[in-house]
Amino acid sequence: MDAQPTTVTIAASSGDSWHDNFGGQWYGQNEVVQGKWGIYGIYRGLWFFSLPSLSGKTITQIRMYVHRKNAGGNAVPVTTYFKPHTYTSKPSGAPSYQSPQTTASFKLNEGKWITVPSSFYAGFVSGSYKGIGIYINSTSQNYYAKFDATAKLEITYK
Repeated sequence: MDAQPTTVTIAASSGDSWHDNFGGQWYGQNEVVQGKWGIYGIYRGLWFFSLPSLSGKTITQIRMYVHRKNAGGNAVPVTTYFKPHTYTSKPSGAPSYQSPQTTASFKLNEGKWITVPSSFYAGFVSGSYKGIGIYINSTSQNYYAKFDATAKLEITYK
């Protein structure tokens, strides 16, 4: 008999953004930011989670809920680049991301669930991926968007 799927929903424990300029520093405004605006350099946003062990599990779906703030950035929909990361809390320097990515477009004040692709699953099962962030290596202001630090991961596994 096949195991019945289990779904867990985990709220982000925190979220923040690193920007490169002024020697590099954490933004510290309880926002997760992608892109470049003004003199602060490119932002790298991260959501942090306390995830359960998924070792030996087979993930069948991961979804993530995020909400774009109604302020900051472009008034038009912004393509957002979601990538996994390996941090349980803010690193001391500029964060890096793992190679899988997915994109979704968000209007101002839009919150929604996005489906995380299966290319992320192995890193969560192995325990190396600890959360998801947003980042694009571009100085174009077209990618600038601010999100609430609150987010949710919904993981379904057998």
